Amino acid sequence: MLNINEKILILGSLFHDIGKFKQRAEKTKQKSHSDFGVDFVNSLKETFKKILEDKDKEENFSKFLEIIKNHHSKEKNLDLFTQIIKIADHGNASEREDLQYVETENGKFKDFSHRFLASIFSKTKIHPDFQSELETKFFDQSKFEISKIIPKEKNNILQTHYFSFEELLKSLESISTFTNFEDIISFLLEVLKTYTWSIPDFTGNEKTDISLFTHSKDVSAISHCIYKWKLEDKERKIECTKFKIIVGDFLGIQKFITDIEGEKVAKRLRSRSTLVQIYGKIFSDVVLHEFGLTEANLLMQAGGKFYILVPDLKNFDNLIKNIKKKVEFFLKEKHFYELRFAIWNSRDFGLNAFSGKDDEENIFDIFESISENLQDERNNQFESLIKDENSWQDVFVGNFEFEKNIEDFENIKCPICKKPKKLSKTLQEENGEKKICENCFLEISLGEKMVRDEFEIFYSFDEKIEISFLKKENFRRLLINPDREKIFEKAKDGRKNENSEGEEIKKLQNTRFLNVANYVLTTKEGLNEVVDFEKLAEEKPLIAIRGDIDNLGLLFAEGLRVDEKTDLLSQNEKTLIQDNKEYYSSGTINEKSQDFQNRDLFTLSRITQMSDLLKTFFSEYLNFWLKENYPKTYTIYAGGDDLFLISPFFVNNDEIKNDRNGEKDETKTFLNLIDDLNKEFEKFVCNNPEIHISWSATPFKHSTPIKFVAESSEKNQKESKKDKLDISNLKENSNFFHKSKNKASIFLFGDVIKNEEVGDFIKEANNVIVWRKNYDKNLENKPKMSSGILRDLHDLMILKKESEEKGKKKDSRKMIWHPILTYKIEREFKNRQGELKDSLQKEVFDFCNQLTDISSKNFVDNYILSLLKFVILNLRK
Repeated sequence: MLNINEKILILGSLFHDIGKFKQRAEKTKQKSHSDFGVDFVNSLKETFKKILEDKDKEENFSKFLEIIKNHHSKEKNLDLFTQIIKIADHGNASEREDLQYVETENGKFKDFSHRFLASIFSKTKIHPDFQSELETKFFDQSKFEISKIIPKEKNNILQTHYFSFEELLKSLESISTFTNFEDIISFLLEVLKTYTWSIPDFTGNEKTDISLFTHSKDVSAISHCIYKWKLEDKERKIECTKFKIIVGDFLGIQKFITDIEGEKVAKRLRSRSTLVQIYGKIFSDVVLHEFGLTEANLLMQAGGKFYILVPDLKNFDNLIKNIKKKVEFFLKEKHFYELRFAIWNSRDFGLNAFSGKDDEENIFDIFESISENLQDERNNQFESLIKDENSWQDVFVGNFEFEKNIEDFENIKCPICKKPKKLSKTLQEENGEKKICENCFLEISLGEKMVRDEFEIFYSFDEKIEISFLKKENFRRLLINPDREKIFEKAKDGRKNENSEGEEIKKLQNTRFLNVANYVLTTKEGLNEVVDFEKLAEEKPLIAIRGDIDNLGLLFAEGLRVDEKTDLLSQNEKTLIQDNKEYYSSGTINEKSQDFQNRDLFTLSRITQMSDLLKTFFSEYLNFWLKENYPKTYTIYAGGDDLFLISPFFVNNDEIKNDRNGEKDETKTFLNLIDDLNKEFEKFVCNNPEIHISWSATPFKHSTPIKFVAESSEKNQKESKKDKLDISNLKENSNFFHKSKNKASIFLFGDVIKNEEVGDFIKEANNVIVWRKNYDKNLENKPKMSSGILRDLHDLMILKKESEEKGKKKDSRKMIWHPILTYKIEREFKNRQGELKDSLQKEVFDFCNQLTDISSKNFVDNYILSLLKFVILNLRK
């Protein structure tokens, strides 16, 4: 339970810069943002007084108002709350871009009238000497809509925040009807994100990249930690506050998600992925509750992983122990060690770490220490239960309580998952009831809910963690993929509905929010059933599509700052940095890169800004994009930086024109999906050539166990990420991480194809497909290719590839492919006089004949075997 001082401080932190909203939205400088903020708070005086209701509510409101008014004051005798927020604001705001001076009559810096928020990806640079001019793109200045997260050029920006405070005020008036302050903050963060996500915190530089929402939320987190730290000891100086970051992360997620067999695989598969993210949200709530913090202290959360800023309290170790025990007991009871979750923390650090200016203490080093400790924690899973003398037997033995008088061992297996578990739940089916285990019941029930755009579950962690699909007293509600507009309308309706005591508001009480990628194709009958893999396949192989961001560790570590310490990175990335220490050092960076200008960009709010954008793309935008463009897709998971999709071979039934001959004779395939999604990501990261995704496309039969599909696709994913560049050339090669050279590929049918060449691959394949279909249709005046020559090309290209494989002893017998291919092409296309039998066949002849040129290394030569495999699969009936 938060005391009244904490409530004042948190509200003061979240609204300390709210006056900037009016300045940015209405392009006005009539007053300072502090004065505008005071006007804003006063306009909601009665609302805030109800929240701060206490015997001294007028005094409490005055303290809140003083924070807004004086957080930039240079007076020395400020109250404690204002001092705390001023220190937190200064430390967090010092990460802003430098003032951009220009030659003016009064010598002042230019106040950029655009007041647009630049995407942080416009300036992220892994290699400090990368010379390509990065495109600065901006976000629409409007209420948050998922389609708005793709940044634009300044000339195309929409500025729709001309409604001043009115709409924001209406959305905030309803918070006075909430009965719990933690609920208020959860709802308030959704409101503030919606209205201030694209408002720049600072306009003294054209490339300002931190939103007002991110800055305000982080100031709130820092301020609350300072207050709780000082509360332990009044003699402490607030400038000396010590912080820690707690991280939680699942271990072996893929194995848990994909180690699934038996019945209802499609429904249970996506349920497991969503369960991981639901559990992560619940566990983060447990941490916040134990430390007496709000969701403002949740720095990042994606794919089940979270980072939380906490004060370094005296009883820190005991709090962590209690959290671990509660989480581990829940996982043991629910999943009997099939799913593991590590919770650890950074070393303590001070205020200087937030600014990015202190070489001795910085956020990068803090995150590095988390990575080191988390590795140790992976080896100590369920330690809290094992050390408990009262429960060690349960840890190793378990408590199944199987039914008595079972003669056949098979009868104690769950009929869904085929594992020996207690059959404690009843599943209703068309042909009757079926006794199943609790896990399968949970997965099936969740799968049924997930077909909706918005769904909910309930949970509690008072004594132990519990979850339910039915509303229970004192349980929290987790609203998944909420429609923000509907939420705000409910809040407004509830505020107006005095006769029913705000029924709509009651629905939002004790509610938390979570966004997950869960799009799947559903049946048309009521949209209540997920289309199973067999129907999705349509007699073609399914395709497992994997994608994740290349060099992600380097992107966070070196894209925002440079340091030789890189334990967050992969071993290859560590080697890269270690071999080039003198190049990757703060001093060298500052000398060689004008963008850095003697300061690091690796600061708290930039980490949270980048992480939140990536999470939004993979967890929210992906749902929207797939539904609009590729509705036949099945999402297994998508988190903060990666995705795993299942796609049919053909992703649409609408015929599209062939680029060369205008034939309406082809449909879009999974390759179009990958190519288009990759292009969408490139737009999202402002076409930054150092930020890219590597993909794999793995075909499989619908009946293949998904765990084998996952293993195979993961192996193929690693193939697509093989870096063929020599890192010893890093210093001289400023384009080392450029998408044309560093990964940024798709692994398909044994070949690694560059992302930028996938479009050409599709065009070439479509040409061959049309030629082959023209032959079967016996069309006149159209280039054609027989099935015989297509089959011969495929078989002989296999021999060619085997004859060229590196690291193997050369087999001269396999060179026979060349004379055979030459002979077959001559016989297929030419007459006895050596002339083409049909002049229309020249295009097909040239395509086949170029394969006989051993010295040629054009596009088709590089990927011919995978291209032919793709064509054959496309044409197979």
